[in-house]
This record gives sequence, structure tokens and C-alpha cells, in this order.
Amino acid sequence: MSDDPLPVTTDDMLEALEIFLRDEVSPQMKGYGEFRSRVALNILGMLRREQQAEPGVVNEEMTQLATDLRTGNVSWQNQKTLDRIKASNMKRLRINNPKWILED
Repeated sequence: MSDDPLPVTTDDMLEALEIFLRDEVSPQMKGYGEFRSRVALNILGMLRREQQAEPGVVNEEMTQLATDLRTGNVSWQNQKTLDRIKASNMKRLRINNPKWILED
């Protein structure tokens, strides 16, 4: 057991890297380097959100849904199935790019 009263978490490290890139590296970049630093910041954001989400839930849900559709256990024309697809996609968007979520 560590004597450190405040252990550093994965999220803490990702946040520190995100702050460093955003505040110190990105402002000095021009052209393609600026684009690549924005890509890196977006990836860090996705990693942080994925790390904070329930582990494996989205992938397990999508795998089960795909299996149900392939085996004919559910129909894509069923409203309940469409609701499952929408809910699963919304969970993925919250991780991958929350800006794309349009509020109903």
C-alpha cells in the first residue's frame, strides 16, 4: 500500500497531458502541426471519457444487439430494437464526440 495520500489516477495523468498540449504545445503549432495537436487533444478527450464510462458496457451491448439481429431474435423494424440501437449509439457518442449529440 502506498503512503501517498492522493494517488495519481489514470484520469489525472490524461488530464495533465491534455492541459499541457492545449496550453503549451498547441499555441506554438502552425499548419499541419496545429491540426495534429487538435487531433491529439480529441483523442485524449475520448480516452478520458472512455476511461470514466462503465467498462465494456457499450461494446457488450452492441455485440449482443448485433447477435440478436443476425440470429433473428429481434427485428430492426421493431420500435424497441430501434430504441436499443439509438441508446447504444448515444452512449458511444458521449465517449467519441459528445458535441454531435443533438438534444431532442
